[in-house]
Amino acid sequence: MSQLDYAKDDINTTRLYMGFVVASLLAIGGGVGSLYSSDKINAAFWVGIAIVISLLIVFVLLAKTLHNKIEKLKDL
Repeated sequence: MSQLDYAKDDINTTRLYMGFVVASLLAIGGGVGSLYSSDKINAAFWVGIAIVISLLIVFVLLAKTLHNKIEKLKDL
């Protein structure tokens, strides 16, 4: 496999991981929103908020990694 093909595969894999993170954000965010709208501010709500914040950080890190990989692709 050439370096270009490997780099493209690596970029696509990172995009796949970003898709998983977005899907998780939507699912957990929906659950947190449901808890909030039904006035059930309990431990599950706060754990959900912590998970959403963590997933947002992971998403930003993956986006930054994807940007760096695309920049390296220009050199190949």
